[in-house]
Amino acid sequence: YNYEPKDVLVIGDNPEAEIAAAKELGIETYLYDYQQKYSPALADYYGTNYKNLPDILS
Repeated sequence: YNYEPKDVLVIGDNPEAEIAAAKELGIETYLYDYQQKYSPALADYYGTNYKNLPDILS
């Protein structure tokens, strides 16, 4: 698809795999942490549900 990292947001629930891999590529991240197990500082955006995603994506 040839997207630039600035045009992508990775949404994941695993900071050690999905979030870390995206950050290595310079891609913004959203940590979906419905169990509240992780620090919000691990990702660019953090949420326990998807309600704030429309604000982030706009």
